[in-house]
Formats: sequence, structure tokens, C-alpha cells
Amino acid sequence: MSADVEPPSRDHLRVSAQPRFLLHSDAVGWSDAFFADVLPALAGSVEHEHDRICMCHSAAPIRVRPNGRGPWRVIPSGVRVWAPGDKLSGTWQLGRSERSQFLFVTPGRVEAILERPFSVSTMADWYDQPRAAPHITPVVSALCADLAAGSPCGPLAGDSLIVALVGYLAAADGANGATRAGGLSPAIRRRVVEYIDAYLAKPLSLSELAAEARLSLRHLGRAFRVTMGQSPHQYVLRQRIERARGLIEAGDFSLAEIAGQVGFADQSQLTHTFRRVIGTTPGQYRALLRR
Repeated sequence: MSADVEPPSRDHLRVSAQPRFLLHSDAVGWSDAFFADVLPALAGSVEHEHDRICMCHSAAPIRVRPNGRGPWRVIPSGVRVWAPGDKLSGTWQLGRSERSQFLFVTPGRVEAILERPFSVSTMADWYDQPRAAPHITPVVSALCADLAAGSPCGPLAGDSLIVALVGYLAAADGANGATRAGGLSPAIRRRVVEYIDAYLAKPLSLSELAAEARLSLRHLGRAFRVTMGQSPHQYVLRQRIERARGLIEAGDFSLAEIAGQVGFADQSQLTHTFRRVIGTTPGQYRALLRR
């Protein structure tokens, strides 16, 4: 039941009952990662070999029969992780169709996040052990919410949340992400803020900001929050809205033009995000200014 559900077909994946995709990250442009929110089929069979780290977040227990033979066993709800090279063969059954989320991350991305070489043997506690997900569930929900909103920050929100997820998954081997970090120095803060301001209209990634700050992905995320009081993607989203508000007040551009100038995919995404942050739509805000 942990087969890669990525839309492009894969030669080493054979599954008898395809899940129904509710959301997936194909169009967002995340770095070396793929996420999907799906409704799995109630029953089916799978033959699969993982080439990435796979996290499955499931709300319902799953009955499985390895290799399609022998007694059934129950996998509890929660989070399971599989390593590259893990082979899956068997059948599954669900008592009811509950949404499940799958995250696939390359070993190289995990190395960049954890700042050490990836090794299955040194991270054995990640794998094949269902566990409760008190910290992971809110992050997964945030990933779903970002995709449902059309990812108004581009890949930045997903990048940041994946860093958090990898940190939580690695908690068993001492990389729990709980280490306190100081804030950004004034020089680094200025450099990152100026970079965001200069490239606000393009899809920013966490890797870009980390490179500009000359910090690791996890260090940047923690230090940015300490200094700015919010995550990088929250800051970028707010800056896009503030720039849009200034352009509306200037009155020189259409709302569609403003959406493009501040980094939103289209006017609809601008409207949805503006209303969520400001409490009114851009059109209503413009009409209010003209009174």
C-alpha cells in the first residue's frame, strides 16, 4: 500500500488499483520531492521497489498480506517510512476509504537537510515502523492546505515544510530539529530580505535563500523564524500581499497585471490570498480607495 503514487508511470511499479488523486505537487517545483494526497482503493495488490525515501501518513489501519500469501496482518494508522531499495509485494485491504498522504524525497535532499551522508543503516529507526504522528500530522495538513490554495508562495512553503518533516522523521536517530538556533545576523538578514525583495515575483525556493544566507536549510528556517517572527514562506507571502496593496493604491495596473508583478500565478490566486490575509478582495479594496 506504499507504492509510489506519482502520476508519471514507473517501470518498477505495478499496482492493481490506482488511488484517486485529490492533490499532488507536480506543478509546484519542489526540490527533489513529490507529495500526494489520495483516496486509496479499498483493496488491491502491489509490486514495487522504492528508489526514494517514502513516507506514508494514513488515518486508517491497513490489512496486508505480504507476497499475497499467508495470514493477514494489521498495520496501525500513523506514519510509516520506507527506504530506497525496499521491495513491496502483496495485497491490501481497507475497512473504509480514508485520505492518505505520501511524500517521496531523494536521499540527496535528505543529506542536504540533515547535513550528513544518507545511510539506511544509520537511520534504521525511520523505517518500516508505524508510529503516532502528533508532530507530523499538522505539517502534512499544512502541505495539503498549500497545494489546495495553489501554492501562492511557489515551492517555498513546500520546501520549508519538507525540511520540518524530515527533521521529525529523523528524530529517532538524534536529528529531531529541536536544537535552538540564534537569529540571523544583521548582515545576513539584510542580504536575505534584499534577495526576497528583488526576486519577489519569481518562484523562490528555500535552497535559494539558504545559499544567499550561506546557511543550511534547517539553520536558515530556524534562524529566520527567530529573527522575523515567522517562517520564510509566511514572510514572502505577506510581502507579496503588501506589494500588491501598494500597486492597487497606485492605481496604474489591472489586477491581472498586479498578480503577475508580485509573483502570483493569476488574478484568482491573488484574490484568494489577498482576501485571506487582508480580509477583503483586491477589487473591493480598490473600490474602497475610490470612494
